[in-house]
Amino acid sequence: MATVNAVSILGIYRALALARMARHKGTTQRQIIERLILAEDQQIIDAFPHDRFDEQFDEYLALNLCKTRKVK
Repeated sequence: MATVNAVSILGIYRALALARMARHKGTTQRQIIERLILAEDQQIIDAFPHDRFDEQFDEYLALNLCKTRKVK
């Protein structure tokens, strides 16, 4: 199995930025990525209109299910 590193996935400039962020925060690159994902996810949820929040939230969660379920 081949090893995949951050540079091959992100490109050199993004990988260096990620490494700088992790060093600056005193954490791992993985934790930085996890925090960025959770922060963006929360921004999306916070932008749902209040009058249709439940409907929008259900649709947003359904996107996850549609992409991860395998069709038989």
